[in-house]
Amino acid sequence: MSSSTPTSAEILRDAQPKRGGHLRVFLGYAPGVGKTFRMLEEAQHLKRQGKDIVIGYFEPHGRKDTIAKTAGLEMIPTRKINYRDVAFQEMDTDAIIRRHPAICVVDELAHTNVPGSERAKRWEDVQVLLDAGIDVITNMNIQHLESLNDHIFNITGVRVRETVPDWFVKCADEVVMVDATTGALLNRLKRGDIYALEKAQQAMENFFKESTLAALRELALRQTAHEVECREEPPGGAFDAFVPAREGDP
Repeated sequence: MSSSTPTSAEILRDAQPKRGGHLRVFLGYAPGVGKTFRMLEEAQHLKRQGKDIVIGYFEPHGRKDTIAKTAGLEMIPTRKINYRDVAFQEMDTDAIIRRHPAICVVDELAHTNVPGSERAKRWEDVQVLLDAGIDVITNMNIQHLESLNDHIFNITGVRVRETVPDWFVKCADEVVMVDATTGALLNRLKRGDIYALEKAQQAMENFFKESTLAALRELALRQTAHEVECREEPPGGAFDAFVPAREGDP
């Protein structure tokens, strides 16, 4: 009996050795719900506990409250890669492994690395850190989950090009939704807390329509509930003192 040809993601998954590090994913339904803020708040909490924690990559987006949460945390310098005469900053996975902290914070899991990088996707870099025995705390939005790509297109009319394989998220030790009501999110947008005001108005006419946000939020809640059902109690280790996400944070 012939079998179907495995995808490249399945080949990569099957080729990976058993992880040494633990993975926690903060999941949101849209930019601005507070994923990075909560992730950094957790990092500060772990540092106060005496954990050896670093920031492997952080994208500030000009959000002052979020930037303030990096204060006092060790940040691994990014790696500069030149592409078409433009210098890009990417996470320096090799430098993180040389430093070998107990825990590494990595922003924007679904990011596509610039051509010339050793790996195409940031989630692949995170896999390398996990295989090296480093615990990782990271984040992503629901629209980047690979299996939901067509469903997200039907909701938003936008084809998401950066995706994370479902198997990778399912391998996480914990997936935690960072939630905010659609009203609270739209208020943040109108205040300029998510994007500059001129970009915010454009966003409200497109992706940030209230009906679209409500559908994405419902989808994220269902997906998080599904992930919780699929997991047993998380193992002990560096993440013992996890603080649940709260609605209303920046």
